[in-house]
Amino acid sequence: MQHYTREFKHPGIFGFVPVLRIRDYPPEEAFTHIADQTLSNFLEELVFPLRESLFVNGYEPGPDDDQIAFEGVPYKSKVTVRYYESNVVVRLLVMGLAVGMIWLLGREYKVAWKDLWKK
Repeated sequence: MQHYTREFKHPGIFGFVPVLRIRDYPPEEAFTHIADQTLSNFLEELVFPLRESLFVNGYEPGPDDDQIAFEGVPYKSKVTVRYYESNVVVRLLVMGLAVGMIWLLGREYKVAWKDLWKK
């Protein structure tokens, strides 16, 4: 998970925004978020606020399960990553509303602070 957090961290203007790591998705939800018939032991979501989401699904077969092999090479585990990009219009709308609310709250705070010191 550290690899995906580091690789998808935006170096530009949004570099200060932390990556939110949402845990404890039940493995059964891999059918919904990754793909139908996806085998899963764990499912985590990395959310990049005002940008996108990244679902990381991991599967390690048990001793009684089928083993994982690709082109004849056996592997201990399989990691599936699904990228969900957000709509640019929605991102800009949310960012504009957030900036507007910060400005409005700042203005109200300034008025309240002046009234506090008048008394």
